[in-house]
Amino acid sequence: MADPTGRGPRVVVSSARSIAQVLSPEELHSPFVFTRGSEINRDEFVAGLVAMGYRREHLVEHRAEIAVRGGIVDVWPAQNDEPVRLDFFGDEIERLTVFDIATQRSTHDLDEAVIAPAREWMPGNATRRRAEELSTSEPWASATFDRLATGQLFDGMEGWMGLFVNEARTLLDEVDDARVVVVEPDRVRARLGELLAKSVN
Repeated sequence: MADPTGRGPRVVVSSARSIAQVLSPEELHSPFVFTRGSEINRDEFVAGLVAMGYRREHLVEHRAEIAVRGGIVDVWPAQNDEPVRLDFFGDEIERLTVFDIATQRSTHDLDEAVIAPAREWMPGNATRRRAEELSTSEPWASATFDRLATGQLFDGMEGWMGLFVNEARTLLDEVDDARVVVVEPDRVRARLGELLAKSVN
């Protein structure tokens, strides 16, 4: 539920895993929010999406992909069920639509679109330097640390995030004066125990 003051959500519904997950040590990217008729620099927009973990492809067919053809930018927001198309005229978004990935044709117009980051962790320069150090000091995982050091993105990389966190913070650390309601506390307690056991092992 959104906060009418615009300061953030008033209600957050989360799983046990999400509550226990250590947050990224990197600065978070704010989502792109734009409307039909608004003006943004197309090249900066595309570069921003890549920085948020989106993959450039010839055609958009999956979530977190982006394709650029002249003044048309197709993107499938990581949090959406449908991809969106931005038709640019200069720096103005002349048309904003949903499109069908099978036919690549626009299906209906949108007034607004929100594009959230594609990954919860995008390693920054400090993380890459730390990964380079670990690739030498921890040879048992040097292949993974080498990938992180060179800025590669891959499935499962978030499982290594805890090694790069100086101060472990969770979702509950990000809210002030929160009232926490736990549904089925026995199941949540058991699930948190399982997650803790896995992290120790």
